[in-house]
Parts: sequence; structure tokens; C-alpha cells
Amino acid sequence: MGSVKDLRIIDMPTKENPGIGQFRFSDRYSVFDWGEMPDLITDKGKALCIMGAFFFEQLEEMGMHTHYHGVVHENQVKRLDEINDPVDTMQVSLVRILKPENIEGKYDYKIYQAEKTNLLIPLEVIYRNSLPAGSSVFRRLNSGSLKLEDLGLAKTPEPNDVFTEPLLDVSTKLEVTDRGRNPRFIVTNLRGGKQRLYERYCARGDMENRIKEQQLGLFADRTSCQAWWPNQFRLLLSGLAYVLMEAIRRLALHGTELARAQVTTLRLKLLKIGA
Repeated sequence: MGSVKDLRIIDMPTKENPGIGQFRFSDRYSVFDWGEMPDLITDKGKALCIMGAFFFEQLEEMGMHTHYHGVVHENQVKRLDEINDPVDTMQVSLVRILKPENIEGKYDYKIYQAEKTNLLIPLEVIYRNSLPAGSSVFRRLNSGSLKLEDLGLAKTPEPNDVFTEPLLDVSTKLEVTDRGRNPRFIVTNLRGGKQRLYERYCARGDMENRIKEQQLGLFADRTSCQAWWPNQFRLLLSGLAYVLMEAIRRLALHGTELARAQVTTLRLKLLKIGA
């Protein structure tokens, strides 16, 4: 199904009946714009499966219908209270995925008017607790494509407003992903060619991943001293350690399976085992 997801289709969905699929949560993981990483996170799949099953069963207890059947344990579909050990596979109902025609870069959604049953509606639901200055909500309000009543607001919001209750914003979302082209859209006021701007934003997103990697792998978020300067010094040591690890990854490990490994993996496989 994808770089870190596995889907086994037992029965294909039809216009009249839903299908059946088993979704396996793997221990693989990917990093934004880098793809799948070479190492695994032990029991990640089981943790995600049990967590997802828990929330599905909570929704059903509240009277909400879902596509969830149960988790797969010893080739049988069971509820969480029927198992004692964590599992990594969940069984769900499958629906049809319609493919709207793409006309001059825009999807024609008329196919959803003709088909009425057992299909996936491509919606993205966004909860907004605040509106930063660059939010698309302001642009859509100014253009008239979005109205205040659509958001449940009585007056026009200001940038950086924080709401007592989150705003609910629903929009269509359809990506071809690994079955074909996967267009990416960037809204920016920067000038330049498309490829250059895209690569710039990819680098910005990856920068955030590197910050997270330093925090998780080299304890950059551990500022437990009471004074400011000791915490600054600890952060400096973490930064120096990351520069060293990046140099090892770029120079010494070039062309190996660890050339793109996370800092945590390098510490485990090179430093701890080597020591």
C-alpha cells in the first residue's frame, strides 16, 4: 500500500457491498520528503494498531458507525477485551475509490453525482485553534469562497486570534500518491521558478525533521537546569554532537545502509555496540 503501510484485500468492494481488508501496521517509518528509513521502530506497529482500535471502539460505544471490524489475533477477528497480547493487524470494511477525471489540472467531481453508494468521499477535516497571519482562511474570506457563517463566526477574525472553541474546516482532498502522479501545491509570495521554490520548501520541511532528530536522539530538549546559561551550554553540546554525527553520516557512511540512518540508530549500532 505504501512505504510503511501494508493492506491485504480479502474481498474487493462493489457498488452494492463493502469489501473487507486487513490493515497491518508495520514497524517501518518514513521521514518527510526522505521516504522510508533503513531501520525499524520495534513494536511501533502494535502500538499504533492497539491505539487506533481503542478509539474506534470508543466511537462505537458512543453510537457512531465506523468501518472497524476488530483486530486480528490468531487469524480471528476479535475486540480488544478478547485479547491479552498486542497485535499489529486490524480488519476494516473497504469502499470504492472513484477516480474523477483531471481536466486541465482540475478534478471534475461529477462522478460523485452519478455514484451514490459505497464510495470514499475525499474530505479533509481541519480543526483550527487559531489563525496565523498566513492562514488560507483570510484569503478565502476575502475572495468570498468562504463565509463567516461557514466557520460559525459572527465577525471577521484577526491574525493570531485564539478561539475558545476550535473552528471546523472541511475541504476536498484527493491525491493519486503511489498510483500515479502526486502533485504538490505551494502557496507563497516568493518569486522564482516552480522547481526552485519547491526544493526550497522541501529543505525547510526537512530542517524541522533535523531539529526533531536532534531533540529525540541527542537530548536537545533536556533543559532541566534552573539557570539559563547551563541550559544554553547543554544545548550547545547537543548541537556540536549533531554536527559530529552528521559528518560521520555524510563522510564515513557514504554509500552504506546507514548513510541516511537517524542519529538514534547511529548511536545504537555504531557507538553502543562498538563500545
